[in-house]
Amino acid sequence: MRQQFKLIIFLLFSSTTHAYIPSHLESYEASNTCAQCDLTRITTYELNKDPGRDYINSSITDTFLTNSKLEEINFQYSSFNNVNFILSRLSKINISYGKLINVDFNSSLINHSHFDNSNFLGVNFKASQLVGSSFTNAQFKNTVFDDANLEETDFSNATFENTSFVRAKLDGANFIGSNVSQKKLDEALSHNGTVMPDGSIG
Repeated sequence: MRQQFKLIIFLLFSSTTHAYIPSHLESYEASNTCAQCDLTRITTYELNKDPGRDYINSSITDTFLTNSKLEEINFQYSSFNNVNFILSRLSKINISYGKLINVDFNSSLINHSHFDNSNFLGVNFKASQLVGSSFTNAQFKNTVFDDANLEETDFSNATFENTSFVRAKLDGANFIGSNVSQKKLDEALSHNGTVMPDGSIG
């Protein structure tokens, strides 16, 4: 109920003309650090005006990235703490070797993105689209994938603790070498062609 109320608030919030605060973006571009920033509705063009610019080793805390539209942005080795990405479109982004704590991706499109070797604590991917994304060697604790589309997603050698997949689509996902339990996989809506931890096909 609390999560639903939170989503309703941000749906109303995102329907306004409110956009990011330019001075917050300028500060982030200068330092790769963003604390208590409002980058709502930021786009690839606005964040990546310089060709080849990346945001490796960024530190982003207590920040709104609600309804952002980012493609092929490199956030490798970055930390995200208490960051809101609700309703965002994040295509082919790279947050490998990252640290994500209390990050909310509720109802976001995050297809074909990389989160390899990253640590997740209290992260919410509920109702998100993560088709073809990669989480190899990632560590998850208190993470939610309920109602998410995880088709063809790679979780090989990942570690899961208190992570849920209720009604998720896991068709073609790869869990080889991970510690996910059959009980957790059975929570999913479907797992046709899923590669199980032992290499067998579900």
